Amino acid sequence: METVKKYSVTPNTYPQVSLFGLGNVAEITTRFGGVEPFREAVTQLQKLLYAAQLT
Repeated sequence: METVKKYSVTPNTYPQVSLFGLGNVAEITTRFGGVEPFREAVTQLQKLLYAAQLT
């Protein structure tokens, strides 16, 4: 909660994107070429988001 106060992050800080049009989990993983490429993409995204928080 201190981070939220420190950086004035509110739910409106970042726009929310609807993901409903992308399909269900099986359809989304197929778009990435399977489960492993999907997991790798999620891991990479998490690392980038974490790195962005540290700057």
